[in-house]
Amino acid sequence: MTADPYNLILKLYMDWDNQGREVMERNGLGQGRQSYNIMIHRFYGKGRIQGALLFFNAMTLKGMVPEPRTKIWVYDMNIKLKESRQKRGNNVKE
Repeated sequence: MTADPYNLILKLYMDWDNQGREVMERNGLGQGRQSYNIMIHRFYGKGRIQGALLFFNAMTLKGMVPEPRTKIWVYDMNIKLKESRQKRGNNVKE
């Protein structure tokens, strides 16, 4: 299977809130740069920030360079996580 059909199927799995990566890997397929960007964007769009960041870390550990907008979203996700942690910390003190 070439990258384009793989990524199309991956997008469908991600839209169905499925762990698309796991399904694709079971069928012997791996991810490329575009696939990781798709997963990061889908998780981000669903508010699943930690999942998106896990894929970002896996991607960069493999030496892949994320798209420019992915870098912007990761920056935004890190800010949201930091704010969330600070908010939880303030609620515990009260």
